[in-house]
Amino acid sequence: MITISSGPRRSTYITNQRVSLGHPSTVGCNNSNKLLLSRDSILCEICEAEVAIGRCSICGRWACSKHLINGVCAICRELMCRLCGKNLAVDSCLICGALVCRSCSVELQPGIRICTKCYSRLDELISKEPRLKYVLRYLKKRKDI
Repeated sequence: MITISSGPRRSTYITNQRVSLGHPSTVGCNNSNKLLLSRDSILCEICEAEVAIGRCSICGRWACSKHLINGVCAICRELMCRLCGKNLAVDSCLICGALVCRSCSVELQPGIRICTKCYSRLDELISKEPRLKYVLRYLKKRKDI
């Protein structure tokens, strides 16, 4: 069975089991149709300039020492929830714009979320900024409010 995976590099590598459009750890060539690359030949998938030292624990990207901190790559760190810093964000807060995960936000409608910080002070925010009254129509549509 041949599967295709993609990544930042656009070279195509074919093995018995997969066609890889990303940075491979194996390429087809020897008796078993696999040639293991040495660890020194794997480049960082973020900068593609430095040698990778490890993989991101969240997404699995190979990253260099500059882009891999505490086992998490720079891209995943940028996409982390701004409130808890543990989970990847799924959306941004409708009011403050912060990236939020499912556990740190309230979903008003599919694709419309408010962070728990803004949700707890919603009345105060609306009194200070009257243009935020449109958020109330989403709250009326929710059954639990």
